[in-house]
Amino acid sequence: MSWNDFEHSIWKQLKSESLTDRSEFILAVSGGLDSMVLLAAFRKLKPQSKIIVAHYHHGESDVHEVHAYREQALQMVKSYCESHNLKFLSAKSSEKLFSENQFREKRLQFFAQVKSDFPNAIFATAHHKDDQLETWLLKMIRGTGAEGLENFKFWNQQTLRPLLTFTKSEILAYAQTEGVTWIDDPTNQQSDYLRNWVRNEWLGDLAAKIPGSIENLTNSLGRLISEVKVNNEVIDINYEYNSEGNPTKAIFDRTEFLQLSHSEQFKTLAKALKGIGQREFSQGQLEEIIKRLDKNKKDIIFSIAGVNWFINAQQVMLHLE
Repeated sequence: MSWNDFEHSIWKQLKSESLTDRSEFILAVSGGLDSMVLLAAFRKLKPQSKIIVAHYHHGESDVHEVHAYREQALQMVKSYCESHNLKFLSAKSSEKLFSENQFREKRLQFFAQVKSDFPNAIFATAHHKDDQLETWLLKMIRGTGAEGLENFKFWNQQTLRPLLTFTKSEILAYAQTEGVTWIDDPTNQQSDYLRNWVRNEWLGDLAAKIPGSIENLTNSLGRLISEVKVNNEVIDINYEYNSEGNPTKAIFDRTEFLQLSHSEQFKTLAKALKGIGQREFSQGQLEEIIKRLDKNKKDIIFSIAGVNWFINAQQVMLHLE
């Protein structure tokens, strides 16, 4: 079976990361356009590999259209896997979910369980170029400084994003060419959620007014963010790991920290937070942490940015809640 340019591009990136020989993959598949394209492309690129499809059902909804979509998506993905002899795993929320954060947290819990059951498999999502721009803009709207922004990576040793270099329009073109079937989430057209408003209203108007502006904005932000480097030589940070091998504590010298410049303190805190897996923090939160660390009190305990901070005269320790 011959590959098209879209598939060759994915394979080239897999090869650059030495992943072409890997034989077990977990694909997060919602049933939408992006994830069904991801699934279709992987079936062509890795026909001999074990592909595990993980689907999360967000539970009951008071809105009939939304409830019907979730049931249809579940059945469509399940039927696809059965017809192509793929392993299918799913879970359904036992409670009603209302916010983007709730949806995301429940999905991640499910995916974490699947990954723990298949420790040798590579976990892949269908995030694409447009998703990355939306994430950057949302973080900036919420007050994140440059230290809180980062480029998504094709492969970061934990998550594979094979579609990251493609735009939504390119993914749609592939689906139409390859005859990929998908089902649209009706809530994607509603602007109640901030991400949907940014996508449908703000970016939609910008694209209509200035053709090519979305790609230019994405590329410009990507270049700027890539230039924001955390100086690894500023201060040593030690990490402690849990039984699963994940870093949950970061420790550094308080005296050395207080001798840093303000910008270096920012970089150190951002690096420590990211090091234990906490990436949702704002510039205001970093300012508040610096203010507290600069006080004369020897022993300080507080919680900021989803992390518990324990400070004494010698050291600073942050621990995930």
